[in-house]
Amino acid sequence: MAVNSSAAMTNGAEPDAP
Repeated sequence: MAVNSSAAMTNGAEPDAP
């Protein structure tokens, strides 16, 4: 999985969103 802005994975595909 690619690195995401959120440490906790809320979404796997899209960038970090609230």
